[in-house]
Amino acid sequence: MSYGFNRFAGYSLLQTSVAVAIMAAAMAILIPRLDVLIDDSRRVQVQAVGAALQTSVFIVREQWRSKVGYRESTPFQLSLQGWPLGLRHDVASAFDDQVIDVERCVGLWKTLLEDDSPTLTTGDDPSADFRAEVVDNQCRYFHQASADARFIDYNMKDGQVSWHLN
Repeated sequence: MSYGFNRFAGYSLLQTSVAVAIMAAAMAILIPRLDVLIDDSRRVQVQAVGAALQTSVFIVREQWRSKVGYRESTPFQLSLQGWPLGLRHDVASAFDDQVIDVERCVGLWKTLLEDDSPTLTTGDDPSADFRAEVVDNQCRYFHQASADARFIDYNMKDGQVSWHLN
């Protein structure tokens, strides 16, 4: 009496060994490439955020150039040249582009990039995407997943945004 079982069904030891060897070879090729892909994605993230910040700065400046009275209606304190200095409540004196502190950098980041911005910290929060500091009298946003090797700079004096993708 047969119940439909074939005692020879399944894979042989040779077939299984070949399949495992092929998978091991594929992993040996793909795992080193995975580090490169992760590094590339971090580089692209810094570049994309830097470009978004630069675009936002230029939009604020063009609105300043095109509208009379824009200085009073914007949430930003603007320099005499129309570059965003920080949020109004973060800036102690009007048009003060000499004093740059981390709070101004954080305010700029959150307002210029709005709701879709990557997370930002001023301390040692490892879960944040970027960390804000003031370096060489300009805002610097370090990309934490890149061990701070990549960063974005914003110069409030001339509105220049640059990113470094070491």
